[in-house]
Amino acid sequence: MFAFTNFRAYCTNFFAHINVFKTVAFVALFIAAGLAGRIPVPGTPVGITMQTFVLMLAAFYLSQAEGITALGSYITLGALGLPVFSGGVSTAALIGPSAGFIWGFIPAFVISHCFIQGFAQAAQKAQIPYFAYTAALFVSLAVGSIAFLYIFGVTIQSFLTHTPWVPLMNASFIFVLGDCIKAIFAVIIAQNLKFSTK
Repeated sequence: MFAFTNFRAYCTNFFAHINVFKTVAFVALFIAAGLAGRIPVPGTPVGITMQTFVLMLAAFYLSQAEGITALGSYITLGALGLPVFSGGVSTAALIGPSAGFIWGFIPAFVISHCFIQGFAQAAQKAQIPYFAYTAALFVSLAVGSIAFLYIFGVTIQSFLTHTPWVPLMNASFIFVLGDCIKAIFAVIIAQNLKFSTK
């Protein structure tokens, strides 16, 4: 009974910090980024999309509760058969070559969000040079939305396709370069349009 009461209190507190409009807006952005299509890359069955850019923006502008809810809702819609994933794919994407990247969105968001909030709180307590703070925000995205996401995604892809991990990761370097550019733009946007610090 005590455990159930604590769980209910946790859920109540979790959902109390959700802005429904922002959450729904980002679900729509993830869907739009997926339906926009992808650019194929030789050597890997996964293409370049704008979904990681939306993921990076979510790490800045959504609370942890909002981000988890938005990404969970997005994945759930695809699991229910709606063509919300890259190229208009639905359920099959969750067990296909890009499955690791899709399932990795949530932990990647949480990691980037935690780093961003940590640096933001530190910046409020001490005067951090603008360049250093900007670099810290970029690192936040690089650690969660790039490094973790690719290691996790490529590992799952290697397992599902029975392809060696190293060749897949080598083929993914062009994605990493593209996502670094996306991260730079995401940081510029966040620095000019005040982002969430909760």
